[in-house]
Amino acid sequence: MLLQVLFKLLASGFHVLGLSLWPFSTSISALGLVYTFLSWINEVDSVAFYVLLSSIVLMVASLTLWWSDVIKEGLYLGCHTSVVVRGFRLGMFFFLLSEGSFFFSFFGAFFFFKIGTNSEGMPWPPEGIFVVDYAGIPLLNTVLLVSSGVTVTVGLKAAKHYNRISTLWGLKYSIFLGVIFSCLQLEEYKECYFTMMDGVYGSLFFMMTGFHGLHVCIGTIFLTIMLFRCYFGHFEKPFNYFGLEAAVWYWHFVDIIWILLYLLVYCWGSLEYFN
Repeated sequence: MLLQVLFKLLASGFHVLGLSLWPFSTSISALGLVYTFLSWINEVDSVAFYVLLSSIVLMVASLTLWWSDVIKEGLYLGCHTSVVVRGFRLGMFFFLLSEGSFFFSFFGAFFFFKIGTNSEGMPWPPEGIFVVDYAGIPLLNTVLLVSSGVTVTVGLKAAKHYNRISTLWGLKYSIFLGVIFSCLQLEEYKECYFTMMDGVYGSLFFMMTGFHGLHVCIGTIFLTIMLFRCYFGHFEKPFNYFGLEAAVWYWHFVDIIWILLYLLVYCWGSLEYFN
């Protein structure tokens, strides 16, 4: 099987994948997480905790083994040729585009209710909603996330010149700032005077900021994996650094979404409240 894959790779320049169990097991674990979420919403707690625990274990194991296979293919088998890496970049671009479409659907709903309620003479945010002060934790989080975008870019530039020490420090600072961001986001939720159940505003606020917070956590894990790979010398000559590049792209995407959230939801969405 291995010889066949290598022969096809040499003949075409593309990496022809063999059979793998990991996409299937990852899908099963994702299905379990969705089931747990729906059970939590509908207050069905009979087996939800056990499904959640088993799904998390299965997903972590599947992704770890899956990514280890990808790393082996790129480092030791030479499967990640320039043609393959070009396809990786294109795939990452469309993945981020789909993620952006997901967030912009919520932005569209926010615009609809913001502009619609104002045109009908109704206040937005609705009466009884004490919104989060945009000059407090959200502003600090904006500074932290933008700063982490700078440090991770410095790390990527260093990796392109095979400067391992600077790459490590850039990743360390970015991970640290990402963890601080997540902690402050949790503190903001604790101080909120409204919940997800408080009408459309509460639902949209927690959906948008919550899903963004989830992406920050995923991005932090992504950067942490790249940090360990850098420790093991995976981004030194003659290896490519696409894994780190993809992590940096993802982190910049998280930055851009947060800036839009801060300007449109925290600032523009609450101007009438503070005026």
